[in-house]
Formats: sequence, structure tokens, C-alpha cells
Amino acid sequence: MRRPVMIYAYASTLNARGRLSSQKTAIKTRYPRGTVMLGEVLSADTAGAPGPEMKKILDRIQPGDTFVATEVRRLAREKEDAWNIYVFLISSDIHTAFLSNPFLDSRIVKESYDTYSSLLATPISIKDFLEKDVFIRNLFDYQFDKFDIAVENRKAGRLASGLMKDPDEPFITKGTTYVTSRFDECKDFIVANSTYFDGDMNDKTLLSHLTIGRDTYYKYKKILLKERMKNFQEENVKDK
Repeated sequence: MRRPVMIYAYASTLNARGRLSSQKTAIKTRYPRGTVMLGEVLSADTAGAPGPEMKKILDRIQPGDTFVATEVRRLAREKEDAWNIYVFLISSDIHTAFLSNPFLDSRIVKESYDTYSSLLATPISIKDFLEKDVFIRNLFDYQFDKFDIAVENRKAGRLASGLMKDPDEPFITKGTTYVTSRFDECKDFIVANSTYFDGDMNDKTLLSHLTIGRDTYYKYKKILLKERMKNFQEENVKDK
């Protein structure tokens, strides 16, 4: 008796706080019946190999079956591992679909392969085609990395936004203090002359010598005091 064609769906997240439910809902909407749904958290332990649930799919899936995920970055924690899984699926004649990355679906890739192969005197395998085709690999890399790119762009946007609010003033994002060149200019003067550090000037006198606002001055001083305390603690640890 001929084995029925199977549809395997896969969802993953990089940490326990991530949600698999939204991925599963999106897949079930497109593939409402007969879908074997597996999902998992891709911890750091899964780097360098498929996750346990993905391995189950790779062990069971056969030519003619369908594999579905929301996007290529769900295949594995590391990009190279995800690429190897992708190549395996496509070259094994698995109907592969990515809801958010349709240009990487097996149907599109095989159309490109057929066109390319028809121009060759000696046809190559689809696996070799995938390894040679720079466009597909670049598209895959971009789709895998685009979330991280978006995160970095948002960070850069917050950084630029903070600088535009006050070009002199330091600002803090998620525990990291970003300072400007003006801070560097004022730092040595404050440390050398403030009674809180190595000098004999009070805050009012110091402010009269600096071309920064009162609030900015106190933020500068707070940063410097934290640095001094940190250095003091580190020196005490070394002495012990």
C-alpha cells in the first residue's frame, strides 16, 4: 500500500519567552488539515545541529512530502545549520514552503533550476545548483538576518534620537551609557577641580567655568562618580 503524502510543519523560537502559537496559527490557517505540527525552543545547545524536533522531521520526511515553516530563520539557531537543512529539503524533492519568504519556496527554486539546467550541456544536480547560485544564497542570508538587522536599526535610531535631544547630554539605553565628545572635554576638568574628586571647587564654581547646562553637569558628575567607585572596588579586590 502506498504511503500517504505527509505535511510536516515546524515552529521554533530562540528562548522560552518566545511564542510558538502565532507561528502554528499562521501555518494552520494555510494548511488546516492533515498537518503534523512540531515546535521547539532552539537553545544554545542546539547550535551546530538540528533541534530534536527538527531531527524527527528530517528522519521521517520523504520525497513528495511537504515541509512548512513561517520563515527560514526558524529552521535552526545558526544560519549555516539552517542553510544545510534548506538544501537538504529542496534537493530531497520535498515541497518546501515558507509563509513569509515565498521566493525561497521549492517551487520557485526549481523553476530557476530548470531554466538554468536547460542551458547547460551537462546538467547539474539541484543541490549543486543551490551551492552555486549566489542570488538564492544571498536571499536566504538576508531573510535569515533581517530580524537582527531590524533590531540593530532600531538601536541606531534610538542612539540618533538621543543625540538629537541634547548634543551635550549623556543618555542611557538598557543600562548602557552613551556619552558625547563634550563629555570627554569636560571629564578631565571636573575630575581635576571638583571637591568630589581631586580639586577644591564646589558645583557652583565649576558650572561657571563650563559651557554646559546644570542638569547635564550633574549627569556628567554622576557618571564620573560611578566610574570612580567602580575603580575603587576593583582595586580593593586586587589588594585582597
